[in-house]
Order: sequence, then C-alpha cells, then structure tokens
Amino acid sequence: NSAWRSLSATGSAVAIGAFMGTNLLRACDDGSGSAQGDGLAVATGLRSILAGAAPSFQHEYSFETPTELRWFALKATGFETHGEVRAVVVNEDITERKRAERVLALEQDVARHLGDGEEADVALGYVLRAVCEFQHWSCGFFSRTDNATGGFRVSASWGISTREVKALCAAMRDTVADRDEDLVGDAWRTGHSRWIEDLSLDSGPLAHRDLVAKAGMRCGFVLPITDEGRTLGVLTLFGGESRARDADVNAMARVVDAQVSQFLKRKYAEEALRESEARFRSLSDLSADWYWHQDAQLRFTSLCNGTEIDAGLAPDADCGKTRWEISGAGEADWDLHKRTLAAHLPFLDFEMTRTFPDGSTRDICISGTPIRDAKGSFSGYRGIGRDISRRKVDERILALEHRTRSEPGGIRAGDGVLGPREARPSVARDERAQELLLLLGRPEHVQD
Repeated sequence: NSAWRSLSATGSAVAIGAFMGTNLLRACDDGSGSAQGDGLAVATGLRSILAGAAPSFQHEYSFETPTELRWFALKATGFETHGEVRAVVVNEDITERKRAERVLALEQDVARHLGDGEEADVALGYVLRAVCEFQHWSCGFFSRTDNATGGFRVSASWGISTREVKALCAAMRDTVADRDEDLVGDAWRTGHSRWIEDLSLDSGPLAHRDLVAKAGMRCGFVLPITDEGRTLGVLTLFGGESRARDADVNAMARVVDAQVSQFLKRKYAEEALRESEARFRSLSDLSADWYWHQDAQLRFTSLCNGTEIDAGLAPDADCGKTRWEISGAGEADWDLHKRTLAAHLPFLDFEMTRTFPDGSTRDICISGTPIRDAKGSFSGYRGIGRDISRRKVDERILALEHRTRSEPGGIRAGDGVLGPREARPSVARDERAQELLLLLGRPEHVQD
C-alpha cells in the first residue's frame, strides 16, 4: 500500500523494496546493515507460520530515517484458505511509545546517578555517559565557571575508548575557555541551546577545533543547564555522524535540564553553606576560643573547643542543658539574659563565672545570635565564647594595686577585690599576679 511505499523510501527498514509480486522471505533474507538481523528474525517467524508450526509472530524493530529514529511492531498472523497456509503481515508505527519508554529509562538512569550521593563532578560524569549512550554520542563535557579566571573549565567528561577521543577529553579537561571565545560562553550568556549539524561547516568559536576534527566529530550539541533564568553549567556533546536535530534530542534536553538543574542548585547551595561555615569557623578561630549551638529550647546541641575540654570534661558534657543549668554556673545577671533569650534577640559579651570539678574557675564571655528556619520560625541560637579569665585577673590586680596604694588599712581578700574565695586558687597560681603583688612593695597591707 501507499504507506509501505512511503516508508520504504525513507530508510533501510525490514524487507524494503518488497512490493507486489516480490518474495517477502527473500527480501528479509537479503537485508543488509542494521536491518539484516531484524530481517532474519522476521523470515524465521514467517516460515514458522507458513509451516503451520505457529499461529502468529511479533517482532519490534527500528531504523534510521534522514530525520529521526523510527520504531515499528511487525505482527504476522497465519490463516488457511483453499488448503494453503497464508499470512497477513502488519507493521504498526510505535515510535512515540518507544520514544516515551526510552526517555523514561533515561530519566530514571539520570535520577539514579544524581541520587547516589557522589560528588557533583563524579555524578555528572555518569550522567554524560547515560546521555551519550542514549543517543550514540561519542563524547560529552560539562563546563562550569572557573572562579580564578572568570572563564569556563570542564569539570566532568565521558568519551568512547578511542585514542583520538581520549586525547580530546584530556585536552578539554586541561583548558579554561574564555567567556567570549567558545560555544560554551555563548550558551552561558544566552541560555539557549545550539545544534550544529555539521561542525566542518560551522565557523563559530570552538575550543580545540583541531582535536575535535581529528577525533572525527561531525555533529555537536550545546545545552545550557538553567534555573529560573540563571545558567548553572553547560553540557556539550559531540558525535561522529552529521545528523539533524530530532524529537529524541528535544526530549533528552528536557530531562537533563530539569534534573541536572535541580541537582546543581542543591550542590551549589551545599558548597556555599560549606564555604560559609568555613568562613564562620575561621572568624571564630580568630575572634573566639570556641563556638556553640543551642536548639529552640535553649539546650546546647554542640560545643567546639570549649573550656570544658581544658577542664577535663567530655566534649558533650553540657549537651541537653541550658546555660544556667550547666554544672558550676556561677553568678551572672540571669534575669536580664533570660529575657533577652525569650525575646529571641541577639546578645553580646554576656559574662559569667564557672567552677569546674577540678576546682578551677573560669571567667567566660558569650555572644550569640538567633537562628531561624526556612519558614522564619525560631530554631535556636549559635554563637561564640571567650575565656576572659586572664583579663579578669588583670582587672582584679589593677584594682588591688589601686586600693593598696590608696588605703593604708589594707585589703582583705574577702572584700571582693580578688574575686570570690573559690576563685582564689586560680589567682594565687597566676604568676603575673604574684609578681605584681611583690612589686607593690607593701605586702603587709595584703591581709588573709
């Protein structure tokens, strides 16, 4: 019929050229190229029907047309007439169904690779392989911005195992492309994909054009990965045959852009968070002795490098407790501090004294800021702490010196100049304190 004749004119399908009066079995046997295997399978099935060994036969096959890959389902059914077994053969176009199945398989494959918990570039390498195998590309590259130069660098790649393609992949990985001198830069700026049917006829900027040509690459596809108008990266694919853009390419582009953009958005956010935490810890190391975190009930969830470690306590000794519940918490303006916390306000330089089980006393200065979740609800505090015991000792010694010189009646330790009596062992052990007391030259004015 006309549909069969039209199909026969587009490519090397099974039994192409088998028209009225032609031996269909011989046409199937004589198939060549990609149709040869399908032709032999169909011929075997038809002979089984004509011999009365099977009532029917089905076989799915595909072939390339000048514009796309098409799929058909061949169905043969036997029947008997005038003592002879005959067969009716029907070819049904199932291209849309097979395309949907293949796209779904690609979507699941990409999702699996992106969800395996690998590093971003490792996962993207697996995605490139899945995409290349889906459409028979020879190699693929993923480019992201290079912070050091402002250009683009290839962070992930995949290619078939030929010497020329391996050389191309190695060169691409070692190159930082200028924003204005490569296909990647153009896709990054515009946010639009670009299909190059024949690279030899395209005069646009292309990194390592000589190696691309030497590897036998004829076709190219550049796909920017975008999220809400922002380009997150660029996918570049090269193939060894010149071909037109088809529906499979468009379906692949939709799948890859949707899934990879969400993956990159999450990964970039994680990277930004890690960098922010690194900066915070770096600043904490410069400006504080430790940092801490509390939950919404103001209970400690973590303390890093705190004074409790120096005093011999376990790092998590204070976890699950509020600041005023921790062991040895001394005098402080707790009422005002609790009102500040209840209002979820930041606080700066809250001072308190703590006595540890080993008998040592530390003066501590705390600063903190409230934390809110994505919905804006209060979820706790984080902040820094400093051991200000040295400063407090210096302040007490200066006060002692001043009063010793101004009050001939002497000073008792219990009057508060040296701090609480339980704090005196740490003061007495302070070498600078002992030196300053001797330098005063009036030890008789320091009474026990």
